[in-house]
Amino acid sequence: MGIEINEVTENLDDAHRELIEAITVNSLVVQLYQKIRGPMNNPPVNDISVISPQVIMEKLPELENYSGSLRKLVLDRLAYWIRCETRMNWSTEKMMKRNRRKDFRDHLGIDSVCEWPGCEESSTLVSDHRFPFSMGGEDTFPNHGPLCRWHNLIKMNSPYMIIRWPGD
Repeated sequence: MGIEINEVTENLDDAHRELIEAITVNSLVVQLYQKIRGPMNNPPVNDISVISPQVIMEKLPELENYSGSLRKLVLDRLAYWIRCETRMNWSTEKMMKRNRRKDFRDHLGIDSVCEWPGCEESSTLVSDHRFPFSMGGEDTFPNHGPLCRWHNLIKMNSPYMIIRWPGD
């Protein structure tokens, strides 16, 4: 494209800048994750159950070139994603039996607002899996957050659109 990212972001408000930054970091995480496991639409090419943060650093020497905070963020997200996929049983039968628990929706509370940057919607909230369930995200409270219906539809199950990671 030939444009500088700063050229775009300097003209955005804080909420949109936060969104661009999240998508940019997630794009990097997806790219590095696929270098470790192989393409997302195929089974893993490596045994991901034995991949630890140390192995990630060995397999991705380019992480040494990132600033300390970016390296830690990317390493944490890669390790989290690997743990999720390791736990995940990709059987259709299990996905069909999944039952979304009502207590997560009840736990949102009356003061909750949509977690999407810049959104202040509070009346049409749904409990969203921050890290998609379909990608191995847990059905636990730390992996749930409030999103309005619109932003829940936009986010879908894409790793690029994870705005808040569990633990962030």
